Amino acid sequence: MPNEIDSYEIDATNSAEAYHSVLTWIDSVPDPKVNLPRVDRMQAVSPVLKLDRLVKQPEIAAAFATLPQTSFDPLILKRLKPLALAVWHQANLINDQNTLESQAKLPPALAEEASKMRNRLLSLVNYYLGDDPAIAPRLAGIKSGNGYLDLASDLKRLGVLIAEFRSRLELDPRNYTATCSEDATQMADRIIVTLNSNNPVKQQRTQLYNRLWQLLCFYYNEVCAAGTWLFRNTSLADRFVSLTLAVRKTKPRKANDNDDESKDEKKDAADAD
Repeated sequence: MPNEIDSYEIDATNSAEAYHSVLTWIDSVPDPKVNLPRVDRMQAVSPVLKLDRLVKQPEIAAAFATLPQTSFDPLILKRLKPLALAVWHQANLINDQNTLESQAKLPPALAEEASKMRNRLLSLVNYYLGDDPAIAPRLAGIKSGNGYLDLASDLKRLGVLIAEFRSRLELDPRNYTATCSEDATQMADRIIVTLNSNNPVKQQRTQLYNRLWQLLCFYYNEVCAAGTWLFRNTSLADRFVSLTLAVRKTKPRKANDNDDESKDEKKDAADAD
C-alpha cells in the first residue's frame, strides 16, 4: 500500500526507480565528512522530502541558482529527493530480508549481554515515559519484539528514545548512564555485524544503506546551510533546520523536549569537532 509523506506518494515503484537512478552515480561521489544525526532513518525521509518541496518553489529555486557552483553544487538539489526515496527503498529491502531470517544465532555471551541491556533500558524508558500517549506506541513495538534481529532493532530504538528524552531520564540513579544511548546503538551494531558475518549479500546491502544515509545527511546539511545564508534576513531561514530538529517537529512535543533537543544538538556539534 502506498505511503503518503508530505504530499509525495512513496510506493515500491517510484522508490525502486529512485534507488536504481542513485546507483548510477553514487560511486562517483567521494565519502563526505558528515556528523550523522541520531534519528530514525525512516522518519527522517519525511522532512527531507519536505525540504525538497520547499527548494523547488520558484522564488527559492531562483535564489539557490544565484550561488556560485564553486560554493554550492546544484546537483545536490536534484539528488535530494531520489536519495531520500533510495534510503526508503533500501530500508524496506533490509526489513524484508530480516523478516525472512529466522534461524540466525548469536554467541550465548553476546545474546545474554544484549538482552540484559535491552531489559535495563526498557525498564528505564518505560518507567519515565510509559504513560506518555505519544510514546506508548513506540514502546509497544519494542516490547513485542522477539528474536535476535528484533533485539538489535529494540536496542536501536531505545537508543533513539533515550537520546530524544535525555533530560527526563538522566536523573535516574539505577538504569541511566551518560553513554547508555550510544551503548545501545553500538550493541545493536555488534549484533547485526555478527548475524551478517556469514551473509555477504546482506553485508553489501547494509553497507550501501549506510552509504545512502551518509550522503543524504550530507546533502540535507548542505541545502540547509545554503538556505540559512540565502534567507538569513527573512523568516524563511527558519525553514532550514537540522535533521534532528526536523524529525522532532514531525512528532507530538512535550514540555521537556526543548531541553532534550538542545542537548542533542550540542552533542551532535561536539561529535563533529
